[in-house]
Amino acid sequence: MAESGEQMQQAPGDTSRVGRVHRRRVHYISGFDPRGAVHYHRLYRDEAAKQQALLDATLEVTPRTRHGRLNSGWTIHGDWNGVQVETDYRFMAWDDIVRRHWLRSPARLVWRSITGYPVYLATGGLQRARQLSRGTFYSAVLPLVYLLLLTLLMVLAGAVGYNLGTLADTAYVPTVLAVACAVATGAGGLRLAHHLGILWLLRICLFIYDWGRQGIPGLPGRAHAIAESIRIAQRDDPVDEVLIVGHSIGSMLAVSVSAALLEGGGRVPEELADRVGLMTLGQCIPWLAFMPEAREFHAELQRLAYAESLPWVDVSGPTDPLGFFNVDPVVEAGIHDAPAHRPRLVTARFFRMFHLETYRKLRRDKLRLHFQYLMANEIPAAYDYFRITAGPGPALAPFLAENST
Repeated sequence: MAESGEQMQQAPGDTSRVGRVHRRRVHYISGFDPRGAVHYHRLYRDEAAKQQALLDATLEVTPRTRHGRLNSGWTIHGDWNGVQVETDYRFMAWDDIVRRHWLRSPARLVWRSITGYPVYLATGGLQRARQLSRGTFYSAVLPLVYLLLLTLLMVLAGAVGYNLGTLADTAYVPTVLAVACAVATGAGGLRLAHHLGILWLLRICLFIYDWGRQGIPGLPGRAHAIAESIRIAQRDDPVDEVLIVGHSIGSMLAVSVSAALLEGGGRVPEELADRVGLMTLGQCIPWLAFMPEAREFHAELQRLAYAESLPWVDVSGPTDPLGFFNVDPVVEAGIHDAPAHRPRLVTARFFRMFHLETYRKLRRDKLRLHFQYLMANEIPAAYDYFRITAGPGPALAPFLAENST
């Protein structure tokens, strides 16, 4: 299987060993995020502008345009020391499905947590996550712990309110004051949870739970539709390289999309042969792979694990608290006889991308750190999302090189 902790050793500007790419198409799949293409276009445009200070290149990001009913994208025109590179960057929409499963009612969120966490605990997934990635485990249990503490605080606030109410002569005052104090504490706690991203984490956990237990309506069809759009785009407008990128929970959907691309014998369609690759960033695949009921996803992961015609690089950071660092999702799914380096595990060392003081601040914002895979560096580093997605060299070649250690 994949070697642990692969890191890119090729110098950032060296593309002589891997040839040139003049036209590329990136199919980006976001995580469990109700924000759609507008947000991610702005993120890419703004971060690319920052990254240019570290690159011997200029990157021009065009306005966003539509590609069919669901998908949209933009073009990156890159000038790398006279080498022109055009990247067709497409946002593969599934945020409409996310919004349908974005539970807004606090009461429903709490109830789903009470019923869902014990069932997932029984699968052994949380225990296994604790062994593999402490940070990811703590991120998963944090919402439950927070809700339990908030419930306790509401009870205490209610008790305090009741006792204060007994000082009044009116009989109903203690009860009214108890309820008011409990509700106020609960409302304040939920506002804080929203600010800290805890409710987002809770929604993610419940979504994965639903995906594994009963499936998500519309998601398999969306995966096949995305796969078909990738094939058709390359058939109608061939480019030098096609890159599928899945971030966070989107890495799971990227697995399903990649599996849907495969034809008989586990090969990619002819128009994509030797031109397509998969890159997962901050992946959370084991959360779904741990669930024995997720049989369809296990089958997709197995198909992808054997498909050597579709190179797969998995990038993770040791300080990312929401992704599984250096964890082989294929092995964790119980697939032990797949070809070597499926996927190739690559380390993104965020602390090498920033000055120390900046990095200390980033460490305190866990959600921001989880998005660093898509954002600009402060100082030059081996991992560079903009060189990968818009640069003149094949995106995955430096990671897949035999001497990459």
